Amino acid sequence: MSRPELGEPDARIIPVVTPLDERGDDLAKALADGGIRCAEFALRNKLAIPAIRRASAVEDFLVIAGTVLS
Repeated sequence: MSRPELGEPDARIIPVVTPLDERGDDLAKALADGGIRCAEFALRNKLAIPAIRRASAVEDFLVIAGTVLS
């Protein structure tokens, strides 16, 4: 199996984002338009949950929620 080139839709990239506002859907759409169909939303502030809700409404986009405590 060949390795996908950077920027190809099938590249194995999972960005970890810390939302700075509640517009997770805008972020998800921008990532999807660039060929990245998933993102981990770090639970580092109170804006993360609303951003996750909005991002999860974007069709064909996988939202991963998580954080590291230590």
